[in-house]
Amino acid sequence: MIDLKTASKIAIEFVQSIYPDNTDLQVEEIETTEDGKYWLITIGMYDLTGIKGTLAALAPKPRKYKAVQINKEDGLVQSMKIRKV
Repeated sequence: MIDLKTASKIAIEFVQSIYPDNTDLQVEEIETTEDGKYWLITIGMYDLTGIKGTLAALAPKPRKYKAVQINKEDGLVQSMKIRKV
């Protein structure tokens, strides 16, 4: 069984593998499913879509969130969904 620190690391590494250009990933929320079998970890990151050029890079960047579900027994990622706030 994996603990929440390990699950958080797995979630960040998984999201980073899908969004390799985004280096500012943060754990925002951690919870377990009602049945206790999975960690649900929300990862926040800046939305870099369409940001190009010097002035655009200085503009405030909105954040987006991904909810990653991780099996507590084996640490495998079961799903990743858009998390709306």
